Amino acid sequence: MNKKVLLTSILGFSIANASPFVDVSQLSGDTRSACEALLCLASPVKPPECAPAIMKYFSIKFKKPWKTLDARKSFLNLCPLGDGGAIVSGDKDLENWRNSIVNLTGTCFLSDLNNKYQRTILEMKEVCTGGGHETPPSCRKVPVYGYRISTELDNNCKILSSSKYSNYKLKYVCSTKFYPEEDWNNGYEKKEVSLENYNSLKPEDRLSGEKYTEVSYSEFKSLPRDKRKMVIGQGIKYYRIDIAYYQKMYINKNCWINQES
Repeated sequence: MNKKVLLTSILGFSIANASPFVDVSQLSGDTRSACEALLCLASPVKPPECAPAIMKYFSIKFKKPWKTLDARKSFLNLCPLGDGGAIVSGDKDLENWRNSIVNLTGTCFLSDLNNKYQRTILEMKEVCTGGGHETPPSCRKVPVYGYRISTELDNNCKILSSSKYSNYKLKYVCSTKFYPEEDWNNGYEKKEVSLENYNSLKPEDRLSGEKYTEVSYSEFKSLPRDKRKMVIGQGIKYYRIDIAYYQKMYINKNCWINQES
């Protein structure tokens, strides 16, 4: 299998079908590297054959940013995209795609997108310490944070998914809700279920624990001591301790997918 067929079959790149792209196997030197860089940068799939061309492209650096952009553009312009091996194609979209790549500072990986999170404040929670019969407790407000996989593409991903000649068809498939920090770190939410449903779950999907239900002082006094909980804050609240049963609802953190993969 020649180099062009190998790369285009692995990457599924559309330049080969959309324009009279020159057979890469017939090229050599920087001209060949420029064409391989265009092919490889256009897809989230990066086989080992892509490494030399991509490394060569990103190694083009100068102290002045504009010199870097000009040099990278000159390098990519070595790749013939037009009829009969012409450098310039009559397809303006194709030319715009080639020109946009010079602004890349790196490539775009799904793993990086799915490791970047956003944080927000869900609520301000009152936390009290100390206090007694004579001394009021010391209370303060602390933020309760929520997390989600970022819904924003970085600039490299925006560039690489901006053209019909790219095989980046990125889509965010998760809920855009923010999950409380504890749930986010655990990797799951807790859904309360009946004991019957709890027993039908796989052991690894089950959780059980204490549940606090606020009650009146009179009901609180009638409860056994091991079923009582009193919380002192700006006021005093009384709770009944019950046993609750939960199902783990796992949080999907692979939120960015490529629809062409």
